[in-house]
Amino acid sequence: MKTTSITKLLLIAVVFISSNLFAQVDKDKDEFAKEFESFKNKIQKEFDDFKNKNDSVFVQFLKDSWYSFDLIYNEKPEIPKPVNQPVIKHPEKIDLKITPIKKTGAIKIIPGEKPIDKPDIINKLEKFKANAEIKSNIDFYGRKLNLYYNKNLPLISKINGNNITAFYRETSSNHDLIKTVLLLKMTSDEYGFNDWGFLKLLQKAAAGLYSNINDKVLFTWFALLQNGYNVKAAYNNDNVYLLIPSDQEIFNTSYFTIAGQKYYVANFKDNTEKIKSLIAHKADYPGNSYSFSLLMEKIPDMENDIIKRDFSFQNESFTIPLNLNLIEFFGDYPDCALEVYFHTPLSKNSLKGFDSFFNQKFNDKNELWKINYLLDFVQHSLVYLRDEEQFGQENYLFAEETLYYSGADCEDRAVLLAQLIKHFTGLQTIGLSFSEHISLAVNLTDPITGVYIPFKGNKYYISDPTYIGAECGMLMSELRNETPEIIEYD
Repeated sequence: MKTTSITKLLLIAVVFISSNLFAQVDKDKDEFAKEFESFKNKIQKEFDDFKNKNDSVFVQFLKDSWYSFDLIYNEKPEIPKPVNQPVIKHPEKIDLKITPIKKTGAIKIIPGEKPIDKPDIINKLEKFKANAEIKSNIDFYGRKLNLYYNKNLPLISKINGNNITAFYRETSSNHDLIKTVLLLKMTSDEYGFNDWGFLKLLQKAAAGLYSNINDKVLFTWFALLQNGYNVKAAYNNDNVYLLIPSDQEIFNTSYFTIAGQKYYVANFKDNTEKIKSLIAHKADYPGNSYSFSLLMEKIPDMENDIIKRDFSFQNESFTIPLNLNLIEFFGDYPDCALEVYFHTPLSKNSLKGFDSFFNQKFNDKNELWKINYLLDFVQHSLVYLRDEEQFGQENYLFAEETLYYSGADCEDRAVLLAQLIKHFTGLQTIGLSFSEHISLAVNLTDPITGVYIPFKGNKYYISDPTYIGAECGMLMSELRNETPEIIEYD
């Protein structure tokens, strides 16, 4: 788990209180309260001194740590797709084992930082909100959020390592600005945003605080450093860039590597060119170890802007409600590895729509019947449309987006089916990447006759949501001699 210095100090406080509790029984309550208040202030001072020391050390590191790095542009791989959706011609059930050659990098699920919940910090932030010189609103995916700050904001003029160092020195000693950052972190935690959502909130706030793009980038860099993320600032000519270390691969952006860690350029809208080289700091903030996770364990709490999408299946119709603010958030997501899309759940809104239709069908049905029914639904109820036809380029979709857009290709169907199987059966699935196709496999409780992938001591049976007419355990004949790559996401 990630443990911050403030958490350690809080643990010290707990131990102190516990060990002295019985000795204090006969003491006067007022005397005890005074002693506790004195101890609490001592702990807070120790933490403040610790942070100020780290800020000072980081500034010293920054001064002499600017080096030029060559960057690599990480282009998103194109997966060839069939022009037309394949249809099964001669259904057959064969017992066939296909051993994968390798698997993609497994998902690293790392618990996020504990939300700010220390009462004295929250009280200070509430006082700051009441006394802030400026209170403005930002529109964050349909939700009006308050932005509190004071006028004395650090700015940067000429771009170089010394001036970026000076910017950090000023911001780290600006206690009001630090409170603005802490309030933004509390807001992100309150609405359940992941690392990427927090970054987007900081970018939105930066646009409300600053007019110059370089100030926006440096504020975001500073705010992330203050929250334990091991990010870096970089520059070339007249532009400043933010670089984020990510647990998952990010495509269609540039990166360089330090000590085995890839740092990806987190482009703002203003900076979109392919970057060949940058001057960046090697220095890490003392103790900062958080890399960015693009995973979503849950859907963030978005303001609802609902549209309804109608689906037809086996001469029946039903409606799925979709939140346009969530669709916009997904649209702002970076192009990243497929395991991120497979891992992301459907929203409560859309699941309610599916429940209203499928629950009555699934009553008293076994897991294999449910899987085949879901397969039939995804195969027939979604229009088959390749990415280049719909978007002009390769474009992976989250399950929610697949329900929103006009059509879906093979990986989009596999992502949606994986979430439906998880919701209605609780069974584990894995993605399968063939040379020209993405499919799915499910770990059945009871074995069947069919094509399966051995993985971690279990049999995962092919469940192809693109192959019309195929049931669980059936695989296209042209893929039977291929060795797919496993996409692991749970």
